[in-house]
Amino acid sequence: MIGATSPTATNRLLAHPVLLHIGMVSYSLYLFHFVAPALGFSGKLPTVTEASVLFSIINFVLCTFMAVMLATGIYYLVEVPGRRAIRRVGDEWLGIQRAPKPEVLTKLPLES
Repeated sequence: MIGATSPTATNRLLAHPVLLHIGMVSYSLYLFHFVAPALGFSGKLPTVTEASVLFSIINFVLCTFMAVMLATGIYYLVEVPGRRAIRRVGDEWLGIQRAPKPEVLTKLPLES
């Protein structure tokens, strides 16, 4: 943990928003990654030609994109509400009262 805050190339790469997003939805991606190839691929593998290699590359990119989009949807529609519900039930059982979240400003303080 000592070098975690140093401004190295590795830290900048691992702090990239795309990698952070994939890390955030990684459990959903793990659970549902098998669905995307079924949506993107149909039929038998063609013999190896330039066209088949191009098809395989495009298919891989599209399936990866679809898997990440599916995982993102499941994360926001299932995981986040489920985690909130579980936390709320646990708080009720344990008698914990959490501090209310601060309100988000919808307009600047100088505007009237």
